[in-house]
Amino acid sequence: MPNFTLGDTRIILTQDQVIAAQIVAVPMSVPIQVADQAYRNLILFLLATFLLTIAALDTALYLIVIRPLQQVSQAADHISKGDTDVPDLQVKGSDEIADVTGSFNRMRVSLQKALKMLEQ
Repeated sequence: MPNFTLGDTRIILTQDQVIAAQIVAVPMSVPIQVADQAYRNLILFLLATFLLTIAALDTALYLIVIRPLQQVSQAADHISKGDTDVPDLQVKGSDEIADVTGSFNRMRVSLQKALKMLEQ
């Protein structure tokens, strides 16, 4: 006796004849609740991923761009107030920030040499 299931209808066949059929009804509230919970979980996951990505980008921006420029700015502020004994800033990498830092170090050395020549 082969049994077949078509959607929510169960059909029992014997010798190619239908002898019984059963229609099963499922309340729509159950799949809707499951779908709502899956949707909430997806939104929470996407929100958490978004927040972690923003935090990672913020940290990277601070470490790669803002902090090195703050160091150059602080050193320039000291030199502008007459303190020429500022140590060389560390040049890391080969990007634009490193170029600015290297140029600043050369400018500081040139300024020190020019001030020494004026003193003589």
